[in-house]
Amino acid sequence: MNLNNLKFPLDIKFHITTFSNDFSVTDANNQPVFYVREKILSWRDVIKIYRDSSKKEELFQLRSNKIIDFQQTFTITDANGNVVGKAKRKTFKSFWKATFHIYDANDNHLFTINERSGFTRMMDGMVGEIPVVGFFSGYI
Repeated sequence: MNLNNLKFPLDIKFHITTFSNDFSVTDANNQPVFYVREKILSWRDVIKIYRDSSKKEELFQLRSNKIIDFQQTFTITDANGNVVGKAKRKTFKSFWKATFHIYDANDNHLFTINERSGFTRMMDGMVGEIPVVGFFSGYI
């Protein structure tokens, strides 16, 4: 997968009818780019990225370095288990809006991902703490 050939902006569609956190990514030409699925009910966050929703070809895996969400860093590996980069959460700003910095295997900064709405993050955090209801907060 060559990231230089992506046609921006990317469109992310969350699938709310599944029992996991998953979404599809398409480019500006409405061509599929990725299908992303987060493993739920695990001690550490594990996110798998597939070529498409058939999940036949796994491209990448993101694995959290910590159980608790503070100063979280995801190690990104390819299908062969080789480390290709990292996604690091920006610490202090992430209380209001989530910000991740994406690095390559040599720790060179490539991208920055910013959450648009701090209000949405705040509401998600509050609803996420309610027993039973919090399990479904990702769907809201």
